[in-house]
Amino acid sequence: ADNLIYAAKRRGLRVGIFGALHTYGRRLNWHPHVHLSVTAGGLDEQDVWKNLSFHKEALRRRWMWLVRDYLL
Repeated sequence: ADNLIYAAKRRGLRVGIFGALHTYGRRLNWHPHVHLSVTAGGLDEQDVWKNLSFHKEALRRRWMWLVRDYLL
């Protein structure tokens, strides 16, 4: 979520995000994973809605660095 918020803030927007932690899979087996949903835009400083799209590859690279830094 921090990665998405960072990308939106760089554009001067506040986005909405919610997440859900699942600890099981379809077969009710142990399969911890996270689902995140993010709005397709955000509010600027004047609370005006602006559409927003994220560059998948840039987010992926930043996410990898954040995980790496967390683990080190």
